[in-house]
Amino acid sequence: MFKYDELFQDYVFELMKAVIEEKERFERIRRINQDKFESKQELEKWIQERFGTISNQGRIIAVFRTYWLKCEELNILGEDEYANPRDFVVDWLSGTYPELYEIIKSMPYYPIGVDEEGNYC
Repeated sequence: MFKYDELFQDYVFELMKAVIEEKERFERIRRINQDKFESKQELEKWIQERFGTISNQGRIIAVFRTYWLKCEELNILGEDEYANPRDFVVDWLSGTYPELYEIIKSMPYYPIGVDEEGNYC
């Protein structure tokens, strides 16, 4: 499973980077808009309504999709190893990376489709 382990470490790195960037972006949004609201609760409600959760942000979705598809590419290349892409991008995070796991677990759906030939897209 060496290839998958290496790919997983790349996934964790990219996902952490995306989470940090999105948290920083949300913080900038808070600073820019804080004077428009009477309380932090109103500001947070507005942010949630306008932007959604961190798991719904483009950077997070892009990393998730990229590594789901890369995992499937390794599966197609064969040899005797296989990792379920869903397990790879979600379950492998549990335990070791609880914050990342919670973010990915909170996605309302997995942004992966299946084409007419049954391949992930």
